[in-house]
Amino acid sequence: MSNKPLTTQQIEEATKQEQIIDDGLSSYVEVGLALRKIQSEGLHDGKFIDYAMDRFALKSHTVYRIMRAAEVAKNLLDAGLRAPKNAGQAHRIHDLRRDSPDDQVELWHEITKSGIPVALSQIDKFADQNSKYIETIDDESDDAGEIDMDSVHHVEPVELSASEADPLPCLQRAKQELQSVANAIDDGFNDFTPLEVEIEQLEALLMQIRNHLSVIGLVA
Repeated sequence: MSNKPLTTQQIEEATKQEQIIDDGLSSYVEVGLALRKIQSEGLHDGKFIDYAMDRFALKSHTVYRIMRAAEVAKNLLDAGLRAPKNAGQAHRIHDLRRDSPDDQVELWHEITKSGIPVALSQIDKFADQNSKYIETIDDESDDAGEIDMDSVHHVEPVELSASEADPLPCLQRAKQELQSVANAIDDGFNDFTPLEVEIEQLEALLMQIRNHLSVIGLVA
């Protein structure tokens, strides 16, 4: 935690790292390493996780997940391997071999040596077939005391108070969660039957919303 005012040099460095994170074209590796640099060098005011959540509109578990994924990717890149295509894959490597960078390299090399594009399901399947890569995964605490409860398919429950019952923010939040679903499917999720049921229900809800809007428009 940094309670002292930032120096001019620290502000300049913080601005540089923040720009990396703000840049929509930045990879998760660059973003995660920038976050870690801000944390490790104290380039923030107050508690790091409070700063990161407020400055970048990220959930606490997402901040730590990106940083861990980036560190795994950097380790693999330094070993001459290509990085996992997204943070979900890199974080799964961390989950399986978090205590040993050398084991992370060995695992990723075995998974990628065929040259076939990797999906998250392949990582899990490979680990299941090779017991030495399976570890008990406990909830992990970070320097700031944050416990990471995230996984590629984890969705936090949405709790709304009466003051938050504004339809636009609700829809925007739903859009973000649906993007997470799309990302998970891209990573190799293949149990489509229950997804199709949920999608049908979502389509019915959207139709209901459209009907309400049409009625309100006619009354207005």
